[in-house]
Amino acid sequence: MLVSSLHRQFRDVLAKQEQEESLRFLDLCVVWRRKKTGEILLRVGGRWDLWEKRYTDAPVQVGRIIDLLESQIECARWAAFWLAEFQAGRPREFLSLFLMGDRGGGKTDFASIFLVTLLIACPRLDGTPAIAWQVSASHADRDELDRAIRNYFPFGASSGALGLQRGDWYRYVEHPKHVYQFVHGPTLTNVSANDAEDLKRGRVDFLLINEAQKMRKLVPAYGLGRLKDKGGLTVFTANPPTQTKAQWILDLWDKEQKALSTGQPFPIKFLTLKSELNDTIDHHVASQVADIIRILDPRLAQADLDGQMLRIGQPAYWEWNELRNGRSIPSLGDVTREFTRRKTGRAYDYVAGVDFQSTPHMATSVCKLYGSLDNPILWAVNEIVADQATEEDLLDLVEEAGYAPEEILFIGDASGQWQDGKHQRGRDSFQVFKSRRFHIVPPVKPKNPTHRPKNPPIEQRVKLVNQLLSQEKYMVDPKQAPKLMEALKECDLKLGKYGKVHPHGYYAHLTDTVGYICWWVYAKGRLGTSERALGSVIERRNSSGHRALPRSISFNHAV
Repeated sequence: MLVSSLHRQFRDVLAKQEQEESLRFLDLCVVWRRKKTGEILLRVGGRWDLWEKRYTDAPVQVGRIIDLLESQIECARWAAFWLAEFQAGRPREFLSLFLMGDRGGGKTDFASIFLVTLLIACPRLDGTPAIAWQVSASHADRDELDRAIRNYFPFGASSGALGLQRGDWYRYVEHPKHVYQFVHGPTLTNVSANDAEDLKRGRVDFLLINEAQKMRKLVPAYGLGRLKDKGGLTVFTANPPTQTKAQWILDLWDKEQKALSTGQPFPIKFLTLKSELNDTIDHHVASQVADIIRILDPRLAQADLDGQMLRIGQPAYWEWNELRNGRSIPSLGDVTREFTRRKTGRAYDYVAGVDFQSTPHMATSVCKLYGSLDNPILWAVNEIVADQATEEDLLDLVEEAGYAPEEILFIGDASGQWQDGKHQRGRDSFQVFKSRRFHIVPPVKPKNPTHRPKNPPIEQRVKLVNQLLSQEKYMVDPKQAPKLMEALKECDLKLGKYGKVHPHGYYAHLTDTVGYICWWVYAKGRLGTSERALGSVIERRNSSGHRALPRSISFNHAV
């Protein structure tokens, strides 16, 4: 009996040891597979030793295989590349993937998959557990992210559970932290963007900002700030923005596009996911829904259905294209002196537009003409902006920039013939220029020496500038006139009280100087078939989907 009892005790000890040994290891393995072809895109993780808190060399018996859609493949390849570079300790060209596109492309699903995959692949950074956040516009909006995690990683005790079951990868604690606690150490916390200041709470290694178009720029600014602690990554998801608060997305996208065009790296990589490549949705119903939305809100359809990156608001200069119209000054073909001599009887080296507004600024843009006398190209080669200034202040800056009265011709706001920049009558703006020996004329040629013509209709000036931009007949040197480039891009159209549209806001004054020069140079038929060409600039859309000016605006040939 004594021997049998000892045998039983020994067997119980062995059984307990075997049980504990079996619970010591847990397979934490994620495999990304291309659903269409079966290609393995990424494999991370392995058999985790819960005692020693490390991956072992033992083979994995079970794991999580995730079939990715065709719309997600490009994102998956870039994500896998970043992870490989990160694990190898090599510098990365980008710290963020920005997933854009129409609804149904699989942006949020892939972002959630990638975030959890990062925690499986990199559970500890510099000896401490990895920290991840997933940011939603509010806690009420986080359901989409939680649902994606549970769909693709269906392990984990329910909220409030006291412990984990065999095979669980995490447990989720709802209150008060809203956190996923993974068995191998990392944490993933739901964070609300309601208060951007809440994102300044400390270190974060991997960050997901979902539906970024609903958030203001302080959210990414604060969220990205702590990635430098461990050199981590942010994943954004967004539909093309349609509200002013998300202008920052368009700004970043523009910067990335410019960097790509010049072959320069940019720390954020924008990737497009298209719903047409998602074979899990009902495309027949999707097209019916799209038809209805296009009727209800065509602009929303362009952003949410077509995935177009539209400018927020109606641009005044809808034909402005930085890559097309922003170029360095050419070295040959300057016809400025010949052109001005033919038009005025006197040769000038420069032609400059000037707008008179004491507040917010006096502004001038300086141009040269290139090409041929009959078909010239206006090229902005300088800009001068004097904040809260008088005409004298502006001319002081003109002289400091090296322009002598005999070499520059100003085309001035016609109202400067009877008032000054404060809109006061008496000593007008033109008189100030002439008293300093500078030559200045209005955009429209006077009929006689006493005639003081008004400015051409503002709608027509805007239309003319857009026509010239589209034909590459108005160009800007980006190094010499960066403010002018910004103004042409950012200036908005506003509907006036009499039903007419006009440039509006801070940028309008600098862009008005462009309209004065363009009218003076081109309004007398210098576009070849100019009158017919300008009259055709109606009811059309540019590449960003914006309308040109309404059909009711006609070109006035009387100059």
